[in-house]
Amino acid sequence: MLRDAKDPNSGLSDKARKEILKSNGNTVPKGYEVDHTQPLYTQRTIASKKELDISENMKTMRKSEHEKLHTPCNKIKYHKYPPKNYK
Repeated sequence: MLRDAKDPNSGLSDKARKEILKSNGNTVPKGYEVDHTQPLYTQRTIASKKELDISENMKTMRKSEHEKLHTPCNKIKYHKYPPKNYK
């Protein structure tokens, strides 16, 4: 999140950017979520999931935008992977 907060083109609001910086990246601002660019569910083992659970594979985005990348499947939500418009 710190990387996104320091990037003026990340799409974060000024308020969200300040909140992330104030918490040193430990707080996700209200209305935002952290997206895994390559979803963790694409891996079968815990070790390979951990390899994806790194900042280079994450992006802070508005919750409403993050939800558009998901498609319902029973009671669990899965990513449409790879999403068409993902940057």
